[in-house]
Amino acid sequence: MGLTPSCSIPEPWALERTPVHLLAAVYASALPFAAHDDYLCVLQTYNAPPADRLWRMAYELISEEIHTPHLAVLQTALLYLHRPLDEARASIADTPFVWSFVGTIVGLAESLGLHIECRMWGIPAWEKRLRRRLWWAIYAEDKWRSLLMGRPPYIHRSEWDVSELDGADFLYHTRGASSSSSGVHQPQDPVPFRYLVDLSGIAEQIYESF
Repeated sequence: MGLTPSCSIPEPWALERTPVHLLAAVYASALPFAAHDDYLCVLQTYNAPPADRLWRMAYELISEEIHTPHLAVLQTALLYLHRPLDEARASIADTPFVWSFVGTIVGLAESLGLHIECRMWGIPAWEKRLRRRLWWAIYAEDKWRSLLMGRPPYIHRSEWDVSELDGADFLYHTRGASSSSSGVHQPQDPVPFRYLVDLSGIAEQIYESF
């Protein structure tokens, strides 16, 4: 969304190019943290945040876009899968919808070819990085939820060939920058996500051993 270490607020051009369903999911995901902002916490005192409405909008648009999916649909679906639950729903077990929705996400990813190594493809570098990060995020979802919910995984080792993540997968260019190093930035700390992926591989081994 055009974010850089020196600019934590999205540029207008980035917001204009971001699909509505992804914006809704991002806003809804960020709402729980508004209470820690000096300005937003005051607004929430007088106006209840429309989190449910935003999540409903995201889901309805996912259902529409699923027929002609693109990477932003997968991003929205992953955020929807992690939507915060209220206290009443958080205290009960996951419904069958959760595992079914994971299957939908995996199916979308494979329909878009995310399970195939893309580094040699003739597509923009930013898209290669995004595709690889999304695949490994979906892989982690599949393995952990499979283990925790006692379901057979959707993703099997013999059916994909994406190489492991490395530092190059977390580079990004500022708008208008050329491919030179001056326009390339490295996020502050991509290590936790890579550790999550590594742990997901261990979770897969644990599942297969029982």
